[in-house]
Amino acid sequence: YRCGAGRTVGEIDNRYQAFGGCGSFLGAAITDEVTAPDGRGRYNVFANGSIYWSPSTGAFEVHGAIRDKWAELGWEAGKGLEEMCADTWRWQRNNTEGYPG
Repeated sequence: YRCGAGRTVGEIDNRYQAFGGCGSFLGAAITDEVTAPDGRGRYNVFANGSIYWSPSTGAFEVHGAIRDKWAELGWEAGKGLEEMCADTWRWQRNNTEGYPG
């Protein structure tokens, strides 16, 4: 799927389309799908965030302050996003009903 300068494919495109594609908060793709520095993952950069895919996580979106902090820490060269988000993902997995009301 092409929207903007980049093209999305596969699981990243599926996730992008689930958010609403070009009309979503992510906006247009800036890059084509790129291989991550670890050689296993892939990602696309969008106007307002990124979608990453790895065999262990599947496709997931990151934007805003979390993405900004990850950039500050050196992207994949620093702490991995999986490591940075592990507590959040664990909480979400264990609290499927959300915050208690």
